[in-house]
Amino acid sequence: MQDTLQLFTAKNGQLSAKVVFADSNVRHIHSLVNPSVEGVFFENIEFWGDIILFVGTGLGYHIAPFATRLPSQAVVIAIDFYDALIDHCRKSVFSGLPVQVIYLSSVNVDEASASATALMGKRPNPKIQVIKHPASFDMHRQFYETILDRIIAIPIQTSPAQAPTRPRAKVQKAFLMYGNFFLEQEIAGALRANSIEIELFSYNKHRSPLDYENALLRQLQEKQPTIIFSVNMKGIDQGGIFEDVTRRLGIPVVVWFVDDPRRIVAQQFSHLGAPPFPPPSADIPNSPRF
Repeated sequence: MQDTLQLFTAKNGQLSAKVVFADSNVRHIHSLVNPSVEGVFFENIEFWGDIILFVGTGLGYHIAPFATRLPSQAVVIAIDFYDALIDHCRKSVFSGLPVQVIYLSSVNVDEASASATALMGKRPNPKIQVIKHPASFDMHRQFYETILDRIIAIPIQTSPAQAPTRPRAKVQKAFLMYGNFFLEQEIAGALRANSIEIELFSYNKHRSPLDYENALLRQLQEKQPTIIFSVNMKGIDQGGIFEDVTRRLGIPVVVWFVDDPRRIVAQQFSHLGAPPFPPPSADIPNSPRF
């Protein structure tokens, strides 16, 4: 028995959705009471991408109130595991808008992914914005991560401006995860003293994962640094957003540990092992990677 998408009427009369899994576990994509209230959490989103990916559309309650703000020159890629939800958004959210929309679900994943990557290949260095619907994304994380790898990583990593820095190449522009730690200020001063252009990412300003990912992805694409610095992994979230973004953009990361790294790395354990980070081990202080 496969998981089953079920649409139902919420208490306020709006359409809602849930998924019944093979083990009879039920997870809700939207509220049982007031599904559209989730739009409040997205009302401050600015649409800045040349390519805008809605990763997990659900029934589109986080998109519909602001859909008219989508720039007409942008290309929208609407992604959801369930084709029925994509069909609903096609008819009820994006219909009539002056934007090009590519629809991608588990039914047409290969064909639509190929169309999306081909389209982006025709645009020089497009800025790509990712807007996730948390409930949908968490329900089929592997599906969405695979799609993001197909769509984002390939065009960006093959661009010379975004290609990973070669060993011993001169650092031309650095990106520093910047908060209130005094050593971050010292690093910023040292980079400037060596005539290295520096871009600061004020991670303390971005409290929600939505805001953090949106700001990080935008700033990295706009500034195109050749390397990223962090002290004690400060500014690197525990949800894996930083690792996913930097891996897909192909930007190397340098972490300066000034304390015992084992305690710090343990907090990030589930998101280490793939570039730019080495696998955690008991011998981290003696690892040649640090």
